[in-house]
Order: sequence, then C-alpha cells, then structure tokens
Amino acid sequence: MPKIKVTDNKGLVQETGTGVDIESKFKKSVSYDVTDLTVNTTLTRGGVYTMNSESTITGTLPLASSVPGSLWVFRVKSHDQQHSLTGSNAGIGIVATSGEKLFCMNPTGVSGTMGHGATDAVANPKTSGGELKLSASAGCAVTLMCDGFQYHALSASGTLTFVDTAAN
Repeated sequence: MPKIKVTDNKGLVQETGTGVDIESKFKKSVSYDVTDLTVNTTLTRGGVYTMNSESTITGTLPLASSVPGSLWVFRVKSHDQQHSLTGSNAGIGIVATSGEKLFCMNPTGVSGTMGHGATDAVANPKTSGGELKLSASAGCAVTLMCDGFQYHALSASGTLTFVDTAAN
C-alpha cells in the first residue's frame, strides 16, 4: 500500500511506504450567510445578522456555555428603531446590584452609555449589562465574541447602550 503525504509545497503526494504523513498546517475557513432579522428572533448559532424592521426587534442569544468561541455580527439597516440583544444566561454569576452582566466590553461595568467618537465621549461609560441596545440609525453595528460565559463586544459603530436587567 502506498504512503500518502500532504505538504504545503506539493499538496497531496503518493510515495512508497505505508501510512499517512501530514507536513502541512491545517487552515479553517469560516464564512457566514447574512440573515435578515425582521421580527423578534431566538438565535441558535453565531453568524452575520442584519436588523431591518419598522418595529423594534429583539434578538435573543443562546446560553453562552452552549456556543463558546462563536462570533456574532449585528448591523442595523433601518433608521427608525432601536433594536436590542438579550440572552439566556440567568444565573451566570456576574451580578451587580442592578442585574446580571451577559454583555460586556470589560468585566467590571460602571454606569452610563458608551458613545461613539471623541465628540460623543461620556465621562463614565457603561460597559456591561444584561441587554445590549443598538442605536436607531442605519449602519449601527456590533461584533460579539462568546467566551462560553459572556458575550464580549469586540468592535462597534454607532452607539451601544448596555442595560442592566434583573435576570438575563
């Protein structure tokens, strides 16, 4: 039986001998279709989502422990509604007096609203909460990464408002 060898230079090669040798780095490529959310939706996996509705849309993310390592992108397409994200993480244990912290930009959380741009800076921006609201302007977007415990905002455009909730 011939030996199979995989290399970066030659690809798949057949040689004399037995077995399989892999001398190549594995690469994983991920691509997502864009899903247009037009009504309240319970989401089950990471992906790229647009929010486009004349009514407010709430996207409910799954229990963080069920989707560790997942990447989520949300972008507002309509100008007139402030859409929001909530989750299924009651009892995660990051609790302040005002509620659990499912979404965060840092793990401590203080009060206020996170603004966009230097002219919109807030002295004491809020950086965590059980609900995440996206500003009511087309183009507002957020990229979230789940660590299996919380959803971390990696980047954003527009204004994000982290809201304390009693049990998210």
